[in-house]
Amino acid sequence: FATLGWIRSAMLFAALPPITVSGLGLREGAALLLFPAYGVSPGAALAFSLLVFVEGHLVPGLVGSLLEAIGRRPRHSRNL
Repeated sequence: FATLGWIRSAMLFAALPPITVSGLGLREGAALLLFPAYGVSPGAALAFSLLVFVEGHLVPGLVGSLLEAIGRRPRHSRNL
């Protein structure tokens, strides 16, 4: 799991520069460069990269949209 963890971290770091939308392309390129060294096929590396995108961007966005749609907002305490 340690190898998977550092590769995932490197993929997310590669997606930081603001040159693409949500780091798409940069993250996948990093996955395609790093995973084959450990015997992972390019297709599996690309699938993992897209899974990282979905779990890190789309799922939280969908949950937030659902909460907004049903009207549940966090309650803020009033400080006097």
